[in-house]
Amino acid sequence: AWDVMMAWPHIPLLGHVCVHGLQIIKLTAQYTAASGRQFLAGLAQKEQRNPQFDFLKPTHILFSYFTALVDAYTKILTPVAAQKDRVAQ
Repeated sequence: AWDVMMAWPHIPLLGHVCVHGLQIIKLTAQYTAASGRQFLAGLAQKEQRNPQFDFLKPTHILFSYFTALVDAYTKILTPVAAQKDRVAQ
C-alpha cells in the first residue's frame, strides 16, 4: 500500500496565524492542488485586496508554507503509475 504520509513532509508554520486563517490557507491549497495553477491565478487576481488572502503573494511570510501544502496535496491527489496499472487491470 502506498504510504500517504510519505507525501506529507514536515512543513513548519511560520508567523502568527489564527485557526480561521490556517483553515483558509489549507482549503485554498487543496483547491489549488485539485484544480491547478490556473485556479490559483484567478483567485489571486480576485482576492488581491483581501487581507485574508495575502498569503498568495510571493513576498508574504506564509507563501512558502502555502506552496509546500499545495505540493503535498498534489502528491496525494496524483495517482502513482503503479496504482494506475492496478486499476487498469
